[in-house]
Amino acid sequence: MNCKQVNSLLHEYLDGDLTGVKLHQLSHHLDTCSNCKENLVQLEKTEALTRSLPKSPVPDDLSNKIMDAIPMNSGNRWMRWAKQYPAMAAAAVFVIIMTGSLFAINEPDSKLIVSGSGMEYVVIKDNQVIVPEGQTVNGDLVVENGEIIVEGTVNGKVTLIDSEINLLASAEKVAGGVTHIDQTLDWIWYKISGFFDLFKKE
Repeated sequence: MNCKQVNSLLHEYLDGDLTGVKLHQLSHHLDTCSNCKENLVQLEKTEALTRSLPKSPVPDDLSNKIMDAIPMNSGNRWMRWAKQYPAMAAAAVFVIIMTGSLFAINEPDSKLIVSGSGMEYVVIKDNQVIVPEGQTVNGDLVVENGEIIVEGTVNGKVTLIDSEINLLASAEKVAGGVTHIDQTLDWIWYKISGFFDLFKKE
């Protein structure tokens, strides 16, 4: 360990935070280096002097005086308001984010998105998701911006987001039921409940 490394660790050493190899190496260096030993002695004296100073009481209005001394410009006004009313600031940020999300949600996006388990049994053709006759998907399927044609069986639920379903022959081909999400609030609720479902699984 060199002098630069030792000097960077002296505060940790005085606080009793050093252990193991670092403590052993630092102690060994201090035994052999008079400059670092002198630095340690000076640091110990400084800390002892600081601890011996009388503690002054902090005035109750100190934080208000400091806040009043900060120059006011347009940027600081918002920060000061946010510090005074943190709950309202958080609510304002939430409303801004949600408004932006609503605009993003309502933008037309015709890209087909399919997710779920058992995707190896699903055929995707153009804008259609097909569960072929004789095939069984064990799990849930989510289809966005498309059409699902169930000729086989889905042992789970099917969630349709701005999509349609065509059940050939029998509605009992989807064991977990079908959920249609065609409006913004339904979509938001679906995303929120999906977020909390992650915690249920763990």
